[in-house]
Amino acid sequence: MTKTNEFYGICVLVVDDSEDLVAITRHWFADAGAEVVVASSGMEALVAVTSRQCHLMVTDIQMPFLDGFATAEQVRGLGYHMPIIGVTAGVFDDNRWAPNFAAHFTKPVNKQQLLAAAHTLTHKTLPTA
Repeated sequence: MTKTNEFYGICVLVVDDSEDLVAITRHWFADAGAEVVVASSGMEALVAVTSRQCHLMVTDIQMPFLDGFATAEQVRGLGYHMPIIGVTAGVFDDNRWAPNFAAHFTKPVNKQQLLAAAHTLTHKTLPTA
């Protein structure tokens, strides 16, 4: 596997209650040079958001207790504006995504599509030199 620096200097918060999916997503972003912070629940994500300055959040939607929609809404309510990408095995009305998500994907997620979307979102929000 080739490692790149495409996401050098970028912090990505990965939120999923599935250890396997977290491991895969973490691997993809780490191999692309990102610093990856992991949360296994919506509540852990809220703690991570308030203690780390991440540039992007990639979150599962269907999680127990605090799902991805509620997590994104609370992140926004706390005043954080980083792009959020939702991933899900379910099908949801497009209107549910609009307020808080910059993009969303259906599982199984395509690595190239996820990284391309993440690259576009993080590089347009970073200050230029």
